[in-house]
Amino acid sequence: MFQVAKGMGFVKQEAKYANLWFASLARFHKIQQPTSWEFEDQDVIQFLWAKFVEKVPAWKRLEIVEGLLWYRNHVRLSSVPSLEHICEKLREMRLCTMAYNSEKA
Repeated sequence: MFQVAKGMGFVKQEAKYANLWFASLARFHKIQQPTSWEFEDQDVIQFLWAKFVEKVPAWKRLEIVEGLLWYRNHVRLSSVPSLEHICEKLREMRLCTMAYNSEKA
């Protein structure tokens, strides 16, 4: 996510989106005290499913998970939940979509 820029602006941008996506995840699950909520991969999957139903494209859902990974790693200082498998699947979906779109063109 946002790997074009480097330096402090890059980190601030990632932190901004990570916090936004975490807040959105917590609202989706109606969490009263998000600062103490230990979300799990299943919580993220349910949130992403809702985004899929809303027709949010795979690349955007990938950005959501990458933001949540950043939040998990830099705010929670944790390795749980394991979201890497979700990122990998969304990357595959994004590549399939890109290949399909280039064949149509």
